[in-house]
Amino acid sequence: MVKDWANTFHKTFKIVENPNTQYPMVRVLRYVICRDGFQFSLQAGPSHYSEPKAIADYYSAFEIGYPSAEESLWEQWIEPGNDPTESVYGWVPQDVINAVIKKHGGIDEREFIKEKLIK
Repeated sequence: MVKDWANTFHKTFKIVENPNTQYPMVRVLRYVICRDGFQFSLQAGPSHYSEPKAIADYYSAFEIGYPSAEESLWEQWIEPGNDPTESVYGWVPQDVINAVIKKHGGIDEREFIKEKLIK
């Protein structure tokens, strides 16, 4: 059973662009989709609000974006003045993200596998 979905998801779906340049970029083009339908963007890397701010296999904090609904567990990391579903949340600890995923029934493995097969 996966205990760290945040890092597992990011490591599985990240795309690294310009890795050997001054401006490398890491992007994940898929949303995390939970069993209850809750979803959000999960990003980390040199150009994101993450820790480390580098290309890595493990992150202690991620940038969350545009969740499908308001989520109280990570509200303290919202960019001030923004609507909760139209905002970015910086440096959200991976254990908080994993707690949110668990709260929403876990990652929808069907979507995870389908997305992995499409990749």
